[in-house]
Amino acid sequence: MNNKITVCTKTQLRAIITFPEQPGKKSAVLFIPGHNCVKPEEFEPYKRIMEALLQNGFITIHLEKSDSADNTGFQDEIDAYVSVLSQVLNPGCIDKSLFFIFGHSTGGILAPFIAREIAAAGIAVFGAGAEQWEQYEIENARMQWTLRGYAADSIAGKLETTGKFIELFYHQKLTPAEIQRHNEFASYFQGNRYQSRHYRYWQEIADLDLKAAWQQADTPVLAIWGEADYLSSYYGHKLNYEIMMEAGREKSKLLTIPALDHYFRQVDSPYDSFANRITGEYGNGVELAIIDWYNRIIEQAK
Repeated sequence: MNNKITVCTKTQLRAIITFPEQPGKKSAVLFIPGHNCVKPEEFEPYKRIMEALLQNGFITIHLEKSDSADNTGFQDEIDAYVSVLSQVLNPGCIDKSLFFIFGHSTGGILAPFIAREIAAAGIAVFGAGAEQWEQYEIENARMQWTLRGYAADSIAGKLETTGKFIELFYHQKLTPAEIQRHNEFASYFQGNRYQSRHYRYWQEIADLDLKAAWQQADTPVLAIWGEADYLSSYYGHKLNYEIMMEAGREKSKLLTIPALDHYFRQVDSPYDSFANRITGEYGNGVELAIIDWYNRIIEQAK
């Protein structure tokens, strides 16, 4: 059964709530994809994970984004999720006390901000570290230039360019039109889009205090990193786990999965993932890990 709810923010987003066939009150998982406006059912790994959740008795909730989402900022998206959850988490059909979140990539950055408003029994993230966005962009650029085979001195020069972009875009908050006056950044934007989203989305992420958000979310975390992931780091996931330990959330866990990349594909290394961006078999390690962890929390709550 699919129930669709229209959420009124600056854009119309539908919430898709899918119920498993088993009767009775169920735990639910909010599925938050990465920054692209792809529908989960149209991206095979997302589809596989959501089907696995349903088969294991979980209700799944996700927002159906449209191309109009490129006009939204990060806070708009948080507001949309909170609005949806305020409507659908009711005692009649969903066990609000055992509501979980799964966030992939930037969806994992959204997760603690949603959980600050809507209590969650646990958050699982994959490919989403807890470091500040500016730090992430610098290290991600370093990784990608390394994978392209550039020498250390060449990478140092390219990182200077990255630093200049960060100053203009994140610190001075210049618009794409203003930044494109600098010829070296002319190809960075497509209209008002940066990396497929409205530029405000990224500027707002850069202003976030991610450590504080995770501390305030008051829920344990399963931080999963694939060892072939070149778009996120072990460091960022370990940092998330350390924040949890400092907060005394003993149910939290740090998990690494060998030969799995950012796109849930089975590949041998970050280089193989980078070199073969659209090939590789789906690896089910993430779905198995999150279902096992959610079920452990459910059992402990009985």
